[in-house]
Amino acid sequence: MRALTRPLAEHLAEIALARLPAAVIAQAKHCVLDAIGCGVAGSAHPAIASMLGAVRPRPVPRREAGASVWGTRLRSTVTSAALLNGSMTHVVNADDAHKESMGHPGTVVVPAALAVGEMVGASGAAVLEAVVAGYESLLRVGMGVGVASHRDRGWYATASLGPFGAAAAAAKLMKLGADGIASALGFAGAQASGLWAFTADGSLANIVYAGRAAESGVLGALLTAGGLHGPRLVLEAGDGDFLRAMSDRSDPDLVLAGLGRHYRILDVSLKPYPCSRTTHAPIDGALRIRARCIDRPGWLEGIRKVLVHTYAIAKRQADIPEPATEWMATLSIPYTVAVALVEGAVGVEHFTRAYLDAPRVREVMRKVEVVVDDDITARFPGSWSCRVEIVGPDGGRDSEWVEVAHGDPSDPMRPDEVARKFHTLCRDVLGDDVRDEIVSTVDRLETASDVTRLVSLLRPRPAARPGRRGGPRGR
Repeated sequence: MRALTRPLAEHLAEIALARLPAAVIAQAKHCVLDAIGCGVAGSAHPAIASMLGAVRPRPVPRREAGASVWGTRLRSTVTSAALLNGSMTHVVNADDAHKESMGHPGTVVVPAALAVGEMVGASGAAVLEAVVAGYESLLRVGMGVGVASHRDRGWYATASLGPFGAAAAAAKLMKLGADGIASALGFAGAQASGLWAFTADGSLANIVYAGRAAESGVLGALLTAGGLHGPRLVLEAGDGDFLRAMSDRSDPDLVLAGLGRHYRILDVSLKPYPCSRTTHAPIDGALRIRARCIDRPGWLEGIRKVLVHTYAIAKRQADIPEPATEWMATLSIPYTVAVALVEGAVGVEHFTRAYLDAPRVREVMRKVEVVVDDDITARFPGSWSCRVEIVGPDGGRDSEWVEVAHGDPSDPMRPDEVARKFHTLCRDVLGDDVRDEIVSTVDRLETASDVTRLVSLLRPRPAARPGRRGGPRGR
């Protein structure tokens, strides 16, 4: 039996800002800002109001250890804060993504790190170290589990892998050491769950999955700190270990591959569009074709068919030809491609009833066909490529190959794009001055003596500027 959990835990325990490459620290800051933006935006979503009403988190006075619920003035227990902040970070569907694990690490790791960081009064440097450790844990376990088989079984990777990321971040901030981190990872694996069944009827259960993943990881660290240890061989036990239980084709070697030499946070994609990462390459292809065709009179009306050639899992989970809800629209290749062709952009405002019911968008959406390409499928999950093909009125074809979608590590969002995305997401909740201060605070987070100041900025202000929601242009 090859040791996995302990070596990973030792690596996570040793992560220190002074030894991290500058690129890793910069990426960690981008991931923190991105997750905060998604979470604050999500705090205004009706589903989060429903969660608050159902969960009724217990208020915690400021003199006691607790954590803030973003976008509200509520402080509660650290586990409740992790649950709610993790859920709200996932609900806008703009959170970061990782190809090889199919997970959304930021929606779990950052809420857990900030909640525990606030509880213990951690420095900004300690929070950044915890975020890097959380991403390392979640993504390495995700690569080892074998995502193709894991996904084929119906597991939702953000939920099933998320507790590992949250546990690592929490245990690191609580200074539990390698043995304590291994224990917290054991509790994480024991609590892992989350199924793709939510897409069958348009349920928003997956946002609860993300929140529960953050909560479960934090709980594992708390239990360990309290003297109860989790299964410290959770990745390799042989009987009931996570990798065998969750996949038919796991690869344990990938858990430790490049340990200490390559930090997996560098492999994460930030999303330029607030929808499933599976839709991004098709969106990029559609936008490029539109840019070439926009000056041709009647080009949009003349489209006979739009073919999206992609990998099998993309068709399985994103070929949603008639999304019934705004959330399902964020998962739909036909819808997002139609919006890209009609509007020339895909933003938060496009996932509203005004666009979902727009005749022009629906007309183009019905012409979109998602086609499995065996060659593209063979390259998954390392590659999420696609080819978008437009068939014109005379049968002529215009196509665009997209090797990687914008936001991928090989075509990353620029720092100004990350900041602009943050401002766009949060403009309905936070005023201009507060948003500017958050961006500035995260940019120099390693100098902060206490992360509480950053968290305090995530409360709503009366000066919040109402967002402008346009209607479909239908060009």
